[in-house]
Amino acid sequence: MTAEEIKSQYTMRDILARYGIQPNRAGFCHCPFHKGDREPSMKVYEKDWHCYGCNRNGDIFTFVQLMDGLSFKDAFLSLGGTYEKNPSFSSRAALYRAKKAKEQRQKEQERLLK
Repeated sequence: MTAEEIKSQYTMRDILARYGIQPNRAGFCHCPFHKGDREPSMKVYEKDWHCYGCNRNGDIFTFVQLMDGLSFKDAFLSLGGTYEKNPSFSSRAALYRAKKAKEQRQKEQERLLK
């Protein structure tokens, strides 16, 4: 899958749902990249986002990169992108790390809900 195909397949709300973030009806939510929000400061659009508190912005790839601490290539691969027909060891390792990070976030959320 190419980057454009991935962008057409996912919306920003789909990506936020992976991390347990739910924007309000107006499209605002608390920014996960800075602390101290009393009111939601991150505006979510169809294909991108912007935080008025820390002035960060980007698309679905940028969001995944910042949340998981990945390079663009690793974020691209974790969203289902392909660079080559046979994945290299490093791309398989990136997918494994992204999967483990997601599982860890889910465990933390479950622990917080208890």
